[in-house]
Amino acid sequence: SNEILEKGACQQSDSTILGKDGNAVISAHVNTYFEDLNKLKTGDIITLTTKYGYFTYEVIESIEFNKKDKKYLIPTKDSRLTLYTCKNDVLGASDIRTGVICKLTDKQFYTE
Repeated sequence: SNEILEKGACQQSDSTILGKDGNAVISAHVNTYFEDLNKLKTGDIITLTTKYGYFTYEVIESIEFNKKDKKYLIPTKDSRLTLYTCKNDVLGASDIRTGVICKLTDKQFYTE
């Protein structure tokens, strides 16, 4: 919901946890937390730190899709991270989403 997105980037509840097989999907508002998401390019490295470990991903694809199209948000068998936001539009809210798909390259779960 918009209320949750006002607090930060949010992981889609039906996506996998970071570091596990499947599609970990995270979204955020374009004018706040993901303002620079469109600057990511193939080969860029993203490291996410959580309470249960840290995870490194490499950007493998830039994506753009209509908000009604869920093809990038569905479960997968590979270990991936999908980051997306609304496409920045000076005329108001956009129905287009933009983002990146990343492959898992390193993971470290905390043991304690």
